[in-house]
Amino acid sequence: MDQETAKAKAYMAKDNKKAAMMCLKQKKMYTAEVERLQNIVLNMQQQKSELESMSMMAEAFEAQRFATEHQKKLAKKTNVEEVEKMQEDLSDVRQQHEEVAQALGDTSYGITSDDMELEEELNGLMEEEATKEILEAPSAPTSVLPNAPIAAPAETTTVDEELEALQREMGLAA
Repeated sequence: MDQETAKAKAYMAKDNKKAAMMCLKQKKMYTAEVERLQNIVLNMQQQKSELESMSMMAEAFEAQRFATEHQKKLAKKTNVEEVEKMQEDLSDVRQQHEEVAQALGDTSYGITSDDMELEEELNGLMEEEATKEILEAPSAPTSVLPNAPIAAPAETTTVDEELEALQREMGLAA
């Protein structure tokens, strides 16, 4: 096309109008041919894209069809009544296990391992608090204390007498 344009200019410079017109007609024909070829390429690219899209959709459909057929086969193998029966059997086995464990003395009497761990942690906290209180307590005075009296107090009771008095108060002694 560029060559035809250059030829047309050269013929115009020589005052050959007829030859210049032929070159421009040839240029126009080449331009139309290029446009036609570009449209063909565009159409081919569009068809290629559509084919790729259709191919992907067909593969997706086949995958879904395969999955559906496989799920149907698995569903036929799985019977709701059998599942319920299996659940009942499992419940019976668990109950039997609990009964055997209880018969063997494998009971924790309401104390779980978590409770035991928590109790140990609580004891540790109480020990820490007691240690803290001891360390923070004021020190004992260093002055000399007076001697304690040597004579026994006037009223002394024995342990047995105190126990009897307590039992009488509680209504346990006759």
